[in-house]
Amino acid sequence: MKYRKISVFLLVAALAAQMSMGVSFAQEPTVLNEIIVRVNTDIITLAAYQRNKQDLENELKQKNLQPAQFKEESDKLVGELLQTMIDERLLAQKARELDIDVEAQVNQQWIQIAQDNKFKTVREFEEAIKEQGISPEAMRESLKISLLRDAVIRQEVFGPIYRHITEPEARETYQKNITQFSTPAEVSLSEVFIGLSGRTSNEAESMAKQAVAEARRGADFKNLVQKYSDPSRKSKANQGVLGTFKLDILGPEIADPVAKLKAGEVTDAIFSQKQGGYMIMRADAVKPAAARPFEEVKEQIYNYIAYQKGNGNIQDYIKKLRKRAYIKVTEGYENLLPSATAQVKTETKSQK
Repeated sequence: MKYRKISVFLLVAALAAQMSMGVSFAQEPTVLNEIIVRVNTDIITLAAYQRNKQDLENELKQKNLQPAQFKEESDKLVGELLQTMIDERLLAQKARELDIDVEAQVNQQWIQIAQDNKFKTVREFEEAIKEQGISPEAMRESLKISLLRDAVIRQEVFGPIYRHITEPEARETYQKNITQFSTPAEVSLSEVFIGLSGRTSNEAESMAKQAVAEARRGADFKNLVQKYSDPSRKSKANQGVLGTFKLDILGPEIADPVAKLKAGEVTDAIFSQKQGGYMIMRADAVKPAAARPFEEVKEQIYNYIAYQKGNGNIQDYIKKLRKRAYIKVTEGYENLLPSATAQVKTETKSQK
């Protein structure tokens, strides 16, 4: 679901990933819990706004953007932040009205986040993030709001479209987009790796080209691994074998040349700055992409059509929620809203 530009689920995952990588978070200074917006019966406080702003900036930092690009993206997202928080509350309120319950999904995804970050138990995960100054309750609440939002959009925006899709339309969409409803190609790979340590780049390149030439003349690849691969390369101990991979999860520098291989063939020498050397990949086995039967992916096709047709209606739906809502911004905080959607209702601090 992509109506908003700040993904709460990705934010939760990013926070957890930061913690697992040992990134330390400074304890947030105490902020006066001043109400800056009232959204029907809910409120948004200055503390909540500042916490979300800090989380957003932390998430952006993980992208390793250039300073100018970081500032541009940060300014844009921060400029939309308060409106996004208002919209989240409107959608959460609509979820309550529709009696939507996502608690089971919250629990399931909470467990998954803990597992993805290599924690044995949820309790261990929660204790670890507390040590980093992150509130597990706040993270769970963010996840819950995200799931409620998506559930409302599915039911209210995509649902009516979904119910009017005909099977002939679905079959036509299936044929036109069959690659999207196929199992991706898989390839079993082995490698020769020639690093730059102890040799010049030209020497490493020359060795890599020689290994490619020998492989294409029919030399046993396992012997080439022992002859050329760096002793410190983990794959050497396994005769060069890396395992089986879906092509769509490999980086383009590997996926593009590997996709052209038949079983038993090798790539040209591939230089990787990240790996610090040259790789020669051999396709030990290849499993081509295969279209999945229509009946197997029927629900996915219906969802795909509903999304394609309804994605442009999401903002219209949210605007209707805003129009029907009681939204008051405390005087002095109107500048936190985008000018195009700024609320005209304000209240002075003495009115709170």
